[in-house]
Amino acid sequence: MRRAKGPLEVPVWTWRLDAMRQALHERDIGAVFKVLKDHLGASQTQVGIAVAMSQGYVSDLMRGKAKVTELEVYERIADGLTMPSEARVRLGLAPVADGARETVNDRTPLMAEPETDASGPALWTPTRTVEDITRLTLMDLMFDRREANKRIGALLIGARLTEPLEYWITSDSVPPFRRVASGTISDEEMRNIETVTHALRHWDNRFRMGIRRKAVLGQMNEVADLLNAHQPADITQRLFAVLAELAKIVGSMSYDAGLHPIAQRYYRESLRAAHASGESGRMFGANVLAAMARQMLDLDQPGDALDLVRLALDGVGSDAPGRVRSMLRTREGWAYAKTGRVQAFHRAVGLAHEDFHKGKGEHLPYWVAAFDASELAGVVGARYRDLALAQAQQGLAHDDLAHRAVEHIATALRLRAPRRVRNRAFDLIGLSRTYLLLGECEEAARVVRGAVEIEDTIKSGRVQRRLYDFYTEAARFNDAPPIADLRAELTERFSKKPLATLKETA
Repeated sequence: MRRAKGPLEVPVWTWRLDAMRQALHERDIGAVFKVLKDHLGASQTQVGIAVAMSQGYVSDLMRGKAKVTELEVYERIADGLTMPSEARVRLGLAPVADGARETVNDRTPLMAEPETDASGPALWTPTRTVEDITRLTLMDLMFDRREANKRIGALLIGARLTEPLEYWITSDSVPPFRRVASGTISDEEMRNIETVTHALRHWDNRFRMGIRRKAVLGQMNEVADLLNAHQPADITQRLFAVLAELAKIVGSMSYDAGLHPIAQRYYRESLRAAHASGESGRMFGANVLAAMARQMLDLDQPGDALDLVRLALDGVGSDAPGRVRSMLRTREGWAYAKTGRVQAFHRAVGLAHEDFHKGKGEHLPYWVAAFDASELAGVVGARYRDLALAQAQQGLAHDDLAHRAVEHIATALRLRAPRRVRNRAFDLIGLSRTYLLLGECEEAARVVRGAVEIEDTIKSGRVQRRLYDFYTEAARFNDAPPIADLRAELTERFSKKPLATLKETA
């Protein structure tokens, strides 16, 4: 039998095969999967995607090393394979409800979320979270980037994005977790998993897309598979925490490459996994929401970014480390700067400085340790530049704001650790764009060349897109020789390496 490609489709005649009927009668799911393999050429990955199981667990079922026993899992398999009523009854399930569609395959994009309970508390149950992440990672591993992006769908904005996330705060307790298999991992094995995750944590800055992204996806799928087995409560929480971190890494990789719908989807899954990890995941969830807010700011959606930041601030409360709240306040100030709200920006920046200095000596989550004095200065400086630009576009005085931007960004450059090369590139581009606002074309051209050199080394999509912002803003100064020469070089660069900017919205 030739191996099938693409999403699994199960024709009606398959359910009438003698081998299939026997497998259903004996409630032997492994035998059901074998019939799909033998007669349709279905791979274990295709079957896993359809029924929200990992490829490894599908393999265990087919080899008789695992067995399905729970009604909930039988229902999920029947729904995933679009079993007709006759097959469902033979399996011991209720027939398809009257008026419900009974087809072999409706060809709905498998990475899209079901409409039912898509914004309700059911979306936040640990069981549903594991099922969705299993299906998502298998699909992403199976298809190329273009096909995966198509199946993800459009970027969510407005209430479609923010309303479902409210349950991150309002769901006070985590419901019982229904598992499909039994088995445990030791504390030593758990520590090894966490060590691997810590290593992967740094890959989003260094390698971004490609084989390294697939490695993180594979690890995500393995962790989801472990969560399908019975584990001690503390191990379960730690596995969900690992799952949240891995999902955020994939989201950051995708965001850096300009794959915004994919990035947003993984950020949302990260938030759900953090929620399932219990109270300990609340702080990490704020980190995820901050990343989502940054993405929306990059996409010129400051209203959504502000809602996400407020949700994060409400979630962590006043007991959060000062530096965490300071980081969130800078995101808030960024949203205000985008909308030209000068006084609101000053208030948010003031609170950011206050919280930053208040938090000295506190134990910090690893992910906020990089938010140091240089990062605070750089972020605030870039936002002063945003305000100066908004004022300039309205024909208002803006030199004072621009000079404040120069002062803060210069401080950031002086304080940056040598390893923070991408942030240094952001600083240089922000500083050069500020010099444009001040009409200092020669200095703007000199400074931005430093960012070009860095981008040649690290190959960052976000740095490339910000260089394009400079290129666009510099067009009105093309009569200045330094700018004209630089823009000619950048024109050639962008023609060879087009920008990856997926800004589809829904």
